[in-house]
Amino acid sequence: MIATFINCNTTPKKSNLETDTWIAIHLLDYTTDEKLAHLANQLPALAKQGINTLFLEVDYHFNFKSHPELKSTDGFITKEGAKEFKKRCDQYNIRLIPQFQSLGHQSWAEKTYELLTIYPELDLTPGAFPNNKDIYCREWDPYNPKVNKIVFALIDEIIDAFDADGLHIGMDEVFLITSPHATSTKDKNPATVFAKVVNDFHDYFSKEKNIELFIWGDRLIDGTKHKYGAWESSLNGTAPAIDLIPKDIVICDWHYEPRATYTSIPMFIEKGFRVLPSSWRKKDGIDKLINYSYQIEDKKMLGHLFTTWSYIDTVTQYKPMLHGLNSIKNGKFHDISFHLNHAKTKKKATVSLSTKKSTLAIYYTTDGKTPSIQSKKYLRPIPITQTTTIKAISYLDTISKSIVNSQAYSLHKGLAATIELNTPSSSKFEVTNKEFTLIDGELGSTGFADGKWLGFDGTNAHITLNFKNKTDVNSIIISAFNDHSNWIYSPKSFTILTSTNGKDYKKLPMKKIDLSIEKIQEIKFNVHQKNIKSMQFIGLNRPIPKNKKDAGNKTWIFLDEIIIK
Repeated sequence: MIATFINCNTTPKKSNLETDTWIAIHLLDYTTDEKLAHLANQLPALAKQGINTLFLEVDYHFNFKSHPELKSTDGFITKEGAKEFKKRCDQYNIRLIPQFQSLGHQSWAEKTYELLTIYPELDLTPGAFPNNKDIYCREWDPYNPKVNKIVFALIDEIIDAFDADGLHIGMDEVFLITSPHATSTKDKNPATVFAKVVNDFHDYFSKEKNIELFIWGDRLIDGTKHKYGAWESSLNGTAPAIDLIPKDIVICDWHYEPRATYTSIPMFIEKGFRVLPSSWRKKDGIDKLINYSYQIEDKKMLGHLFTTWSYIDTVTQYKPMLHGLNSIKNGKFHDISFHLNHAKTKKKATVSLSTKKSTLAIYYTTDGKTPSIQSKKYLRPIPITQTTTIKAISYLDTISKSIVNSQAYSLHKGLAATIELNTPSSSKFEVTNKEFTLIDGELGSTGFADGKWLGFDGTNAHITLNFKNKTDVNSIIISAFNDHSNWIYSPKSFTILTSTNGKDYKKLPMKKIDLSIEKIQEIKFNVHQKNIKSMQFIGLNRPIPKNKKDAGNKTWIFLDEIIIK
């Protein structure tokens, strides 16, 4: 039975085939005709909001005729339901692009999806990882010829039903190519394996059927150059595939954390690819990604894709999308850069402000108030002598061109120290001043990937500060980050050791740290010691708590300023 579609009248928006900017949303779990009908009734409002492209993740949720055994038992879309939904998308000039997760993402948690359940011999790591323990997602064997024969037949049906001219094949978060259990790929170049899959799809769907291909970009980003970490970029050898695949593929470059820069976007453009930057749910991350990408004046920067990653019943009220649409509409893309200039005494400093567009005027405050065109105009570096938060905004004549940007500073005795890491920090994330970020006076934001937080991956944090001259220390504040969804926890305890000669250390009472969900957790110590030459700080890694998923595993420690008064 086909669900009922309500006919709503509205003025259609132009599709992305007719406009310069793509405004897209990715949806999943719309896996039955009834759910598609519910989504179809939201299309008029989505079009009015500016959405002109819809990526619909279908995967195995289709009433396949070529392989009915692979139809999901959790719900499926019929050919009739797909055609009706496509008709409604066309009515409102929303381009519909189905998605089929390929190579990776063949399982989630303990559930293995249909292909590898029905045909376990197609598993890249057959028999390994019972109940999918200790892996992220299962992957199919790209060298088994039966895989493409089956999968291409499934996708052909989906494309035909939705009358699609584009196809998103996923290809993100592929990690098992080099596994010792991956019998067909473990001895092969990971980039060659990855490129083979993409090229197989391109040869069949793009060359033969003129279908535009889309993939997620993370496995094509060299994580040693673009410090996004092991998820948003590749640290497992797949990145060189970027030079082995066709340039007419559109790269959906997803980034969810707020960062100062997103260097993979211009990298993809320079390589000749079109790029569709993709955000998720963090509003500050959405702002940063939109601001950075929309300053790139190149036709290969296509627009923006909002992702959901869970069922959204009323898409028109999806808050991250509404926030991002408002940011795009306002056109306030010109973020302000802050640069701290230390005086030789380290007791005072100045802060320089700038934008990429030199014709913009900058206005700022240092009293906590929101800046506007009535605030003080930036003409020269701003002097600071104490803990200060600078808020700034840019204008072109009387029109604001940025959201309010802010940066907090703390001038303290640690600025005159040198620093050593007794346990190495992670190289997976970009840190502007490396280990000196802990004592550079620039306080980290509520985004752990902003370049101002130093990360320790699964280890304790052991840090040594050495003062040039003996220093009286009264108090210390250490900031730790919490983002439990990303396995980031404050240390379970901190121990401080002090020395008056740099050799013999006195241990202060250990301080246990309460488990907190506060993004930035300040850990305070009273010291009251004179003539300190050296200090050590030891933060013990906190395992994931017992009541959490993956309990007992080691976590990340992210620290920023060690403020010494």
